[in-house]
Amino acid sequence: IIKIRSLLKGRSRAEVFGRTIKESAVSRAFTLFFLTLTLCFVAIFLLSITERMPQTPNFGLPTIAFEVFSAFGTVGLTMGLTPYLSVFGKLLIIFLMFIGRVGIMTVAFSLMKNANKQEAGYKYPDETVMIG
Repeated sequence: IIKIRSLLKGRSRAEVFGRTIKESAVSRAFTLFFLTLTLCFVAIFLLSITERMPQTPNFGLPTIAFEVFSAFGTVGLTMGLTPYLSVFGKLLIIFLMFIGRVGIMTVAFSLMKNANKQEAGYKYPDETVMIG
């Protein structure tokens, strides 16, 4: 939010309370936010497709979204959907609980092959891209 506010004011750096937030921290925060949002939306999409069976009570999209965000946030709340989920749905909820507890960046870095390597000794030239 601070970076967006700074950009709207025409500043190139994220500044708040007389301090400048490092660009690496801002980049990591944006990455974390969008990875989390993408993971949750994919989980909501998968559950809304796989859990429309005749024996399952008619739970709507808000109930599925609540279950997904609650599982990822390791909150421990439910709207009663979890007992009616299929094996795939329950495994997906378990996966979300694990990712939420361990941390999405930790899991992402552990899955990357060269996460521990340093940056390459070369740098591509900068390019100006028109946005908006």
